[in-house]
Amino acid sequence: IYNTSGTLAADVTWSFTTTAAPTGAPTVKANTYVPAVNATGVSVSSGSITVDFEGTGLSRDTSKAITLKKDGTTTEVTTTKEFSATNNRLTISYTATLENSTKYNVSIDNEAIKNSTGPLATDVTWSFTTVASSTIPQVKNLDVDEDTFNPDDNEEVEVSFKIDKKAYLSAYIKDEDARIVRKFEDEFDPDDLYDVDDYSFDWDGEDDDGDTVDDGDYKIYVKAKAQTGNDADIESIEVTVDTDGRTGGNDITDIFDDLDDIDDDELLDAIAYVYDNDIFDGYSNDTFRPEKKINRAEMVKVLVEAFNVKSKSYNLRFTDIDDDSWYIEYLETAVANDIVSGDSGKRTFRPADSINRVEALKMVFETLGVTDDFDIDSCDDSPYSDADEDEWYIDYVCLSDDYDLFDLVGSKFKPSQDVTRGEMALVFFRLSEEGVID
Repeated sequence: IYNTSGTLAADVTWSFTTTAAPTGAPTVKANTYVPAVNATGVSVSSGSITVDFEGTGLSRDTSKAITLKKDGTTTEVTTTKEFSATNNRLTISYTATLENSTKYNVSIDNEAIKNSTGPLATDVTWSFTTVASSTIPQVKNLDVDEDTFNPDDNEEVEVSFKIDKKAYLSAYIKDEDARIVRKFEDEFDPDDLYDVDDYSFDWDGEDDDGDTVDDGDYKIYVKAKAQTGNDADIESIEVTVDTDGRTGGNDITDIFDDLDDIDDDELLDAIAYVYDNDIFDGYSNDTFRPEKKINRAEMVKVLVEAFNVKSKSYNLRFTDIDDDSWYIEYLETAVANDIVSGDSGKRTFRPADSINRVEALKMVFETLGVTDDFDIDSCDDSPYSDADEDEWYIDYVCLSDDYDLFDLVGSKFKPSQDVTRGEMALVFFRLSEEGVID
């Protein structure tokens, strides 16, 4: 190590010592069972079971059984297991509410904990008994006045219940991924002790940030916690939020200002469909612009997002694209999944060029092949006089004819005619009507 002034004044040396080799197989550390062996009054609410081990270089073999079971049964309580090599502690966590006044058995396979010398000498087992139910308040008659409601129509769901003992109350809502989206802290102060009585509260479909939640199933939880200790009863009930898509059940002409003069009911239904299903957005001035042509880059973005194509990286070799453009990630995903390949025999993609009918069909059906295992059958007989059966696109044109995706121009299909937003809305809508997409 040196610089222009010279080298270090002296050599740099230091030492360290490695850990000792294991001197014996692991053993259970005395008096570290939690809950203790044959303990009583153990909480039924979610909690942790721990035990410490002695030895060096210990690790857990996750293929070996570690179980929590109600005495006299073979059904396991759902748990998660974690072993810390830092303090040689095994933690078994349970989130389900256990039964009151019930004996539970913990069992650890001897080979679940081991080091290079070997495993535990024997299986580790012990038991405990949960607290009696008489000390825990119960949530009774939990109910909702509506199983399904639409927040966009100013609908609310009323939740009602009663408790049979004084308790600290809390309520919250979880989504389908078990994430808490709303806490009702204004309705139930966690520091207040509530009397035996009937209670109710309303949910307007909003999360804690004041935004309307996505459509789907949600669970409303009510928790009644005992006056002392951490024991509690937690009950839940399911409700469904259904806003009829982003239109909220409103006419699509109320959403976009430029659709009032359209008297084509199918086109209006199609625009409502693509808007409700997040396939197309409108513009910032509240217009949809059904007559606006779609370019190739826009089409790639629409398909990747609409069909949730898994994102993939790809080394694009097109000479007519800008690596910093907004569409690059979408184009990489589309090329990596063989949805698009660019111009045959060239290294161009033409992202700003309008997309024609057969190019759009190819992209749509190739995307369905990736996401839905859609089969593209070979077609030898063209249904249209202006679509030659020897052309690369004939299989896609035949599928378009099968599902009546594009309106004819006279008696012609017009393969090279540019596609508009309104026409693509009809393509998606007609595929939905035929059951090809949801």
